[in-house]
Parts: sequence; C-alpha cells; structure tokens
Amino acid sequence: MSAKWSLLPLLLGAFCMAAPLAAQPPRRVPPAEFARPPARAASDLDDAVAAVRERVGGRVLSAETQEEGGRRLHVIRVLTPDGRVRRVQVDGASGRLLDR
Repeated sequence: MSAKWSLLPLLLGAFCMAAPLAAQPPRRVPPAEFARPPARAASDLDDAVAAVRERVGGRVLSAETQEEGGRRLHVIRVLTPDGRVRRVQVDGASGRLLDR
C-alpha cells in the first residue's frame, strides 16, 4: 500500500504541469494555398494590360488600378479592332477578366 501512496505525488505533479498546456487554445495554421501570395499576373497592372491585349486585341487607351467595394480592380480601356472603345476590368486578386 505504501507504493500506491508514493506514486500519488508524482501523478499529481505531472497533472499540474500538463494542465496549463491543455488550457491554451490550439494554434491555427493556414493551409498552404492561403499562405502563398497571389499570382503576379493578378496583382500587376502591366500583366493585366498584357492579358487584356491578348484576349481582346486592339490598342490600350488607358489603364489604372482602382479600389471598388474593398476589391482592387485594374480598369483598362481598349480601342478594339472594329473601332469600339471597350472598358475591361481585371480582378486584382484573381487576375480574372470582368467585362462591363
């Protein structure tokens, strides 16, 4: 019976040392795709202009980056081969072309 009681302080000490570790909230590690920066084409105005030239054709008249609704948009005006002026938006985060 004395061996049983001699282990009690050891177990109690181990429990007291482990309790603060269990009380801490778990650390959240973001998935790898969130840790990576967005693609260069999505964030660079020059690359957005090149993508619009390739997709729409014609001559670029103007290009600027705007904040709209909390999103960064590249707004590019293009003179199309058929003579129309077209305003194309490129999402600054994804690089996706948005027609308007």
